[in-house]
Amino acid sequence: MTIVTSPRNVAMILSDLITYNPISCREETTLAEVHEKLQQLGVRHLPVVSSERKLVGVISKIDVLRALESQVLVASSPLFSAADNADSERRAIAACQVMTARVLTCSTSEEVAIALARLVENQIHSLPVVDEGKLVGMITSSDFLRELACGGFPTSHDTCGQLLENAGESVETDASLEETLLAMHTSSSPYVVIVRGDFPVGVVSRRALVELHVSEQLAASTLELSPEREAITTLAQLARKSPTARPSQTQAEVAQLLIDHQLEALAVVNQAHRVLGIVTVDGLLQAILHSLARSRR
Repeated sequence: MTIVTSPRNVAMILSDLITYNPISCREETTLAEVHEKLQQLGVRHLPVVSSERKLVGVISKIDVLRALESQVLVASSPLFSAADNADSERRAIAACQVMTARVLTCSTSEEVAIALARLVENQIHSLPVVDEGKLVGMITSSDFLRELACGGFPTSHDTCGQLLENAGESVETDASLEETLLAMHTSSSPYVVIVRGDFPVGVVSRRALVELHVSEQLAASTLELSPEREAITTLAQLARKSPTARPSQTQAEVAQLLIDHQLEALAVVNQAHRVLGIVTVDGLLQAILHSLARSRR
């Protein structure tokens, strides 16, 4: 991979990284419609706006799935009559009932380091960009990763081996969701390495497992979300989306892998393909932030 060094400096503003006029949803948009938009766009968050395009909240994919799961559980209850079911369908859950209303935002004129610090310190991955309360754009962790992949940050040429985190527990590809979540709990890690024998297949996050679990519950119900619903049903299929990296690869290269495969973490292996640790999106963002802070001194 060829890295082109960016001429930008640490005081650059966000405007070059922002996605302007992002697709959003209205307060009254149904969750089924929100889910379909999220699937089509391949994103995990949508800003929610009023008719005047005032930002009123943000809704995430996991918010949508959990709310739809609750709807399915209620509808499947023996205490829930056919009349209740028909009435429930008429009163479909709207985005405003599930969204996060108190949202951190940023402006187009802010420095990259300030916006990035807001993401890292609050452990979030998206910031709506507003002007006088109106939505004008979105900035996400993926935007920072793209800049890293293009050589725009001081850490772009550093090796990923400097950011290795403990891989924690590992589980076999035929493990159940419950066993995998238990392994995460035991290691106090939001990630787990899926292995086949001694060799890693990929890294799976807690968020991905929760989404998988809820999606399976929905698939088993009569509620149809979208004809394009993902067909992932096993850990092996989920983990297979995750490539591995070598410790000598640059952080720019790893960032590109994470972007290409829409991952939160990947395993770093040695020449014998044994796991040395994992590199995460959060770890890359923290490294960028620390490098920007050092450059400002």
